[in-house]
Amino acid sequence: MSQSIDIKPILIWAKQNGDTAIIERILVKLLPQLMKEGIRLTAKEAELAGSIPVSQNMYSDVKQVAETFVGQSFPE
Repeated sequence: MSQSIDIKPILIWAKQNGDTAIIERILVKLLPQLMKEGIRLTAKEAELAGSIPVSQNMYSDVKQVAETFVGQSFPE
């Protein structure tokens, strides 16, 4: 069983450093992957969630897309 990793810190960072619709853009870009993992999430739900645990692969995908949209590296 793979370990879950929280993507909420990436989304918070992206919102602080990106445009106003950054979370929506990230979720839309990754919609096929999210659906494949059984994750249904709106931008509003993402903002209100305390944490959003995902697989290591999904974490890497979210991080890569967020960094591309923001134009900076996520400080881990």
